[in-house]
Amino acid sequence: MKIAILIADVRKAKGKSQRQISEATGIAERQLSRYENQHETPSLATLVKVAGALGVNFSDLVEVSDMVDPA
Repeated sequence: MKIAILIADVRKAKGKSQRQISEATGIAERQLSRYENQHETPSLATLVKVAGALGVNFSDLVEVSDMVDPA
């Protein structure tokens, strides 16, 4: 199972900048960038904060897809 974090997609769709989300959550812009570029995975608590700042549900920030092994 793979989990994709969709922070950047949702943030852009809402017309918000990383700076706005950073100010609303207290998470550094650099850290948000690392999450958006999948260099780090945010904690559940962080995802809840970001979802709140974006005005969406937690589930709007994650996408779960089954990875099928072609073997």
